[in-house]
Amino acid sequence: VGEIPKELQLLDEEDETKEKPEMGIYVTNSYLKHPFVHTLYLVPKIITLGVGCKKDTPAETVEKVVRKACDELLIPSVSMELVTSIDLKKEEQGILEYCKERNLPFETYSAEQLKEVEGSFAESKFVEETTGVDNVCERSAVLASGNGRLLQRKTGENGVTTAVAAREWRIHFE
Repeated sequence: VGEIPKELQLLDEEDETKEKPEMGIYVTNSYLKHPFVHTLYLVPKIITLGVGCKKDTPAETVEKVVRKACDELLIPSVSMELVTSIDLKKEEQGILEYCKERNLPFETYSAEQLKEVEGSFAESKFVEETTGVDNVCERSAVLASGNGRLLQRKTGENGVTTAVAAREWRIHFE
């Protein structure tokens, strides 16, 4: 948004006719592309992880499931800004330890707050009977990301479920 400073040049990745500079800055949430010989990657912290787990799930298990979700999306862990869940999990040691080790804030929401999130979410009767809301990880990720885009729907293993959302963002030049 705004006028790009004269010292910077916007590279049109679709235009194959132009010669690419040898050095550049790449603002991205994925390390999939390598547009320059020498690339400075700027990775915005815009990813929110919604998580749920069985009681007393160890931090190592949480970490493995989260890493797998990020790897599948090719999302670097440094782009994560927040971990979210339902308030029933606010004292869940595995999640708290995972967040502490990565210096990530952990926010929780009530079932009532999660029910108000608009969208199409994977429903679970078991989750609803246990928590009072049909889906925790997707709803909490979308809510905490400011109604951002759901990048990965509910997935899980070993008693841990995750969903990944990205909040909207723009680069502003003034």
